[in-house]
Amino acid sequence: MPSDAELPPPPLCWPIDIREIGAKALNGERAATADERLALADFLGLVSVERLHVQYVLTPRSGGKARLRGHLSAKVEQACVVTHEALAATVEEDFDFEFWPAEELAAFEPAEDAVFGADDPDPPEPLVDGRIDLGALATELLGVSLDPYPRTPGAEFKPPADDAALAADNPFVVLSKLKTRGGAH
Repeated sequence: MPSDAELPPPPLCWPIDIREIGAKALNGERAATADERLALADFLGLVSVERLHVQYVLTPRSGGKARLRGHLSAKVEQACVVTHEALAATVEEDFDFEFWPAEELAAFEPAEDAVFGADDPDPPEPLVDGRIDLGALATELLGVSLDPYPRTPGAEFKPPADDAALAADNPFVVLSKLKTRGGAH
């Protein structure tokens, strides 16, 4: 598995510097441009991204922390895992994240035997130089919200009818033929 350093950067880079918003909440929205949607489709292995829109409220908190809440809305086309036909999908996801300075995150480390449930809040995300990358967050949220195995209604996988053709491609069958021809040693 590649390390984070080996992963390509997300295609959307929408930084928000929490130090520039003051003490009041910042209400905002962002929509991906045509070029960003093309890059996002390529990054996530999609046929296309027709629309990606994020509405958010960023609320500063004491100690350099922040809370980011909002809604992601997207319309994409995925390839059916059986037929490879384009399949339309709509994503509507609410989000709520806490961001803390990196030095504060060490205090949040859970015990080794800690058990978390599906309804438990996510651990805080790190602030990098006082910034939140809304684009990277939107990319990740879209990626985890998509159906990992999209299938056109009624599409069924049917293995090849000729099992002999499958067996001929199997390297172990080829090796076993060599063994029987040459005899056992």
